[in-house]
Amino acid sequence: FTAISGRPIQALGAHIAYGGRQTLILPSGSAGRTPMITQLDLHVGYDQKLGKQAKLSVFVDVLNALNQQQVSNVDDEYTFSIVNPIVGGRPADLRYLRPSDGGQLIVNSNYGQPTAFQAPLLLRLGGRLSF
Repeated sequence: FTAISGRPIQALGAHIAYGGRQTLILPSGSAGRTPMITQLDLHVGYDQKLGKQAKLSVFVDVLNALNQQQVSNVDDEYTFSIVNPIVGGRPADLRYLRPSDGGQLIVNSNYGQPTAFQAPLLLRLGGRLSF
């Protein structure tokens, strides 16, 4: 059994020198966290001796036996515009965000949307002959 806490969700923007996704607009994790991911993996195996020095092993692995498919990553890029951080900011402060160059703020419509999910149920069959 594995349990992994969700990762902090960031609010990122572009930096004038370093480019896109390089300005941390809000303090890390202030935009929330992804959900906790839990996973139950099972392994069943059988060994059979085939003489004095040979052994045959067969096994079945069931990965993510409960078939949970939680969100494991989200789009962290809030804006494509060059912006400065909001020191001590909260998500509600994002509505006051303005580009550093005085232009129009280009907000990413995909911000906060899932980009990756936990791998689904997987069965793995295997065999091993050792001598």
